[in-house]
Amino acid sequence: MIFLYDNSIGGFLTCVFEAYRYGQNAARILPSNDFQQLTVEENTTVATEPEKAERVASGILRRTGRDGLDNVLRVFRTRSADRDTVIYNYLTLAFQGPEPRTAATARGGRVLSRFADPRVIAFNGLLAKFNAECHRFLGFTRFRETASGVLYAPIAPDHDILEYVMPHFADRLNGRPFGIFDVNRKLLGLYDGKKYRVGKTASDPEIELTQTEMNFQALWKRYYDGIAVEERKSERRRRAFMPERYWKFLPEIQNDIQ
Repeated sequence: MIFLYDNSIGGFLTCVFEAYRYGQNAARILPSNDFQQLTVEENTTVATEPEKAERVASGILRRTGRDGLDNVLRVFRTRSADRDTVIYNYLTLAFQGPEPRTAATARGGRVLSRFADPRVIAFNGLLAKFNAECHRFLGFTRFRETASGVLYAPIAPDHDILEYVMPHFADRLNGRPFGIFDVNRKLLGLYDGKKYRVGKTASDPEIELTQTEMNFQALWKRYYDGIAVEERKSERRRRAFMPERYWKFLPEIQNDIQ
């Protein structure tokens, strides 16, 4: 059986509920917009039901602890074709056996210690990619001063990390309003100095940079070029430490791109 859903986390968890309800241990869960009928497998579209999704989330919490539930939410935000299958297989393993008696024994759950299990290996692999990209963008995000006084930074991550990097910059910028725009997903994170929110936008934000910002960008490029030792340049190493897909919005790299 193939369960189709609306690509939301609530829809996915509802599918998990329905799969267990009907005893579909070998079920496949796929976003409806990615599904192509190529086989004779039976499929059904599942409507998102918050109550069922909440029951599954509570079960994950009891089985794996708060960190385990957070890991599931992180893996769900990865851009991977087999993301849903990986999470579902991981959850079938987590739900095996009796529930832990206490919160202490649930922390991480037995499933997290089964490092040799292919389901855990696949899950941890996607989780590692997501966490690594979150970490990279703490250093690869470049803010620009706009005429409105709000700092602005465009990013183009592989995974849906925006909500996970917003708290870091809200703390780091110490009350300064800012916006971060995920150009691939049309997601805009806004911080007003007290709290932040993330939402979809219909179009790219219209940004006007200050003259001070343009001067600082020029100065930063000169500094970056000035400290470089021509004889020791290594494109292979630079791409290893700073992958080329992150260069687009780094002012110091613009001369090299051009």
